[in-house]
Formats: sequence, C-alpha cells, structure tokens
Amino acid sequence: MDAIDDATSARCAALTKPFAGDASTVSVVTERAGPAPGPEEGEEAPAEAEDDGEPAPEGYTKVKVTEAMRLAYSVAAIDSSCATIPKGAMIMDANENVAPNRSFAGVDGGSATDPAAFAHFRPVANPKSIVKLGDAADPASDVFESLADDVPTGCWSFKLSGTGGAVVLSNLLWPGFTGYASLGSASHGYCYFGNGLKNADIAFML
Repeated sequence: MDAIDDATSARCAALTKPFAGDASTVSVVTERAGPAPGPEEGEEAPAEAEDDGEPAPEGYTKVKVTEAMRLAYSVAAIDSSCATIPKGAMIMDANENVAPNRSFAGVDGGSATDPAAFAHFRPVANPKSIVKLGDAADPASDVFESLADDVPTGCWSFKLSGTGGAVVLSNLLWPGFTGYASLGSASHGYCYFGNGLKNADIAFML
C-alpha cells in the first residue's frame, strides 16, 4: 500500500461507514475550501458526506477518498496505536539500532496487568514522552512510550489467560486488536482481526 499524507489521513479518519471490500470504492468528505487540512489542533476536521452529485456548501469543497486510501490509513493508525511489546523486550544498541533484548526474561506476574509493563513499539510520538524519556534511567531499554501514558485512560484491557501463564491485552479504541506476553518467558506478540474502524463510543465504555 502507498503511504498517505496528513491531509488524506484526516479525511480517512472522518469516515465511519464500514469498508465495502473493493479498493476502488469512493467515499466523499467535505472540508473547508483552501489549503489542504492538516492535523493541527483547532482546525475544522473534514466531515463525511453523501456522493449525491450536489455541489458543496459555499466555502467548502468535496473531496473523494478511495477505499485503498482508507485501508492504508487504518493499517498505519492501528499499527501506531496498538503495536506493543513488554517493557524491556527490545533495546537500542550503541549504533541506535533496535534489537531484541537477550536478557529479557518475560513479564513479571506481579505487574502483568499493569499498563506500565508494556510499551508502544514505534518511534516516540507523544511530545510529553520525549521529555520524560530524555531522563530515562536506562537509555538502552527505556526508549519506548509506556501504555500507561495513553489517552483516554483505560483504553487498554488486560487479563490473565485461563492457565495463568500469559497476559492478554486488548485495545478498546481499535476493537479486534489482541496482544499477549508469556509470564516467565520472552514470548510475546500481537495480531489484529477487526473491521478497520475506530471505536467512536469508547467514552461511554470507560
């Protein structure tokens, strides 16, 4: 899939209808006429619209978004929001390459359901985390953002497996994401089996 720019991402984020399953399917959003919208705070976000052949209201324009663009956005958004690792499972070496931590022995059972025991597996995206990680106790391992800092608070769900040998985590913002980490071993991973849509009702679930 081709990468999409910030303006296209904002348009895709405005679409809430289910995917049709056809990459050529076109959806329409309205946005203020002028420069392409960006993610800056305070800007009016694009809004989903009907493709009825009617012109956009004065001061607005209609923009078409293909399903292929929507899919690229959803994959990138889910990966950025949900890709996780147990804290300490990966390290940054002296050459600033991320590699598995050979001394990682697994998640401790006493903190297995604590969001702070897990981190995002991505470049640091939260400016507050950049400041916090700048004073990391261990620059080699404390280079990833903790799930404890995610907003809204409570967007992660943790539970122990039936045998108690692993912890299973789910992301309530992106239903269909599941991760796991074994207790006492380095085994961990995640997968996604969802509809590609963000949960717009999460405020009513917390």
